[in-house]
Amino acid sequence: MESITDRYKKLFEEPANGPLTTPQNHSITVREYLGLGAMQSTRLIAGRKGLGRQCTSIVVWETPDGLDWLIGGEFILTAGYAFKNDPAMLDSLIDKIHERGCAGIAIKEQRFLEAIPPRMLERADALGIPLIILPRRMVYTEIVSAFYEALFYKSNAYLLESKKTHEELLDLVFDKMDNTGILEALGNLGRLSLFLTGPEKLIRTSFLFHDISGHPVEEDDLSVMFDGSAYSHLRLPIRFEDGQSGRLHVFSLTPFLPLIRNMLEHSTKSIQLNLSKADQDIYNELRNKQMITSIILQDRNLTEDFIRNVASNIGWDSSHPSYGIALKFYQMDGQPVPGQYIQTELNTILNSYGKKITYLLSESNGIVVIYLNNLTQNKLYEFIDLIQRKSNVRNKALTVSISVSAPFYGLSELPKVQDECIFAALINKPGKILTYESLGIIRLLHSLKDDPNVLKMYSDIMVRIETYDDQNGGVLMETLLQYFQHNLNKKETADAMHIHVETLRYRLNKIQALTGCSTASSEGLFILQMMVNLTNIIQ
Repeated sequence: MESITDRYKKLFEEPANGPLTTPQNHSITVREYLGLGAMQSTRLIAGRKGLGRQCTSIVVWETPDGLDWLIGGEFILTAGYAFKNDPAMLDSLIDKIHERGCAGIAIKEQRFLEAIPPRMLERADALGIPLIILPRRMVYTEIVSAFYEALFYKSNAYLLESKKTHEELLDLVFDKMDNTGILEALGNLGRLSLFLTGPEKLIRTSFLFHDISGHPVEEDDLSVMFDGSAYSHLRLPIRFEDGQSGRLHVFSLTPFLPLIRNMLEHSTKSIQLNLSKADQDIYNELRNKQMITSIILQDRNLTEDFIRNVASNIGWDSSHPSYGIALKFYQMDGQPVPGQYIQTELNTILNSYGKKITYLLSESNGIVVIYLNNLTQNKLYEFIDLIQRKSNVRNKALTVSISVSAPFYGLSELPKVQDECIFAALINKPGKILTYESLGIIRLLHSLKDDPNVLKMYSDIMVRIETYDDQNGGVLMETLLQYFQHNLNKKETADAMHIHVETLRYRLNKIQALTGCSTASSEGLFILQMMVNLTNIIQ
């Protein structure tokens, strides 16, 4: 059974010999022409069975070679001058008109032809060529104008009916589709590549019919990836629920036919209706995913059957590697990023990835962890690149650090993955990507963060330094961090802190006096560096 989509697609598949046309809708019949008020005084004298012939144009013929220029569909008006002295031409006239595909002929009464020969009447009846007599005083301009006026109104009525039909079919095609589905349907129907962009000029969703290199993220990418000399580019405005405007960018290797333009313009209504619904759907999905993740993270006594059922319900494939990605957003002024903004960022990121992914989600102290299922490393870093680019484009005053867990498989591993992600996120820096597996010795310290002996050592050393700084307005902690950062080079450390080397020595000696760890011995330095690394882990 032919689908609605297939029916609609046929409407603008062009035949091999040129663009799709419907002659009946760009012409009127001889019967319709003779029924016009301007033609009421004319007489049909032969060829009645040809009254259904289609007239596409009116031709006034008064030269002997005029018939050679006819291409078919013409209705001929003549006073008979071209054949007034040529009985042979008059005898074969109807046959020639038939061969040229003309719709009919009207001859002025007793102008250059006293009477219509019987053979003309016979041939007109035989071939179905309407033969009409015009009154001698009839003015051509009146009946020519009447013809083209009727043709215009008939064509216009067809276009209006065609537009209505197309829109009804489009409504059926797009029924219950999300915007990704609508773009895919439009792209396949019209051989188009389409990109929906939001007010921030980021690509929200897309469909690629053409082969291009790269993965466009924002509007500026499109002009680079689609050569203007090869592609036609159509931009259609899209209104968002908050009153802001986006665009639907459409690319085609051929000029946009009126039918395709109509299809695209009508589709924007469906897209706009879907936008507010899509945002709400993503919001609800995020809440559901957070609730499921919270249950798994908080209850360490879940049965294997429960975990298996959850995995089945959300489509989690435990036979392929998964990754946790921690996102920590930073503002330039150091202020915390509002939770509502983080929610918006997640909506944009997950809704614009353009690929179906299975994921879970958790949030703790401004750090969002997305647990992505069944991703190769290439796909993982494609997703990470998308996060970075979208965050940078959306808000130049905002940056994000991205911290990645070691690969994992089952949902029962989520607590360990969350721990790894948050640990890496606390160490990570704004705008950077950090993997848990790259942390080296710090990973070992991570496993010691709950050890009572380690916690006592941390209190004896680092808490003493922090307390001294708080009570004396000192900078011993900052001095220690800078010293390690500059690989124990006193001159570089002093220059970086804009102090004298002797001042640096004084501060290092003070640290030694407070902690009992010598800054001149390898053992003392090792203990201090281990405690510095534990700072981000324990706090």
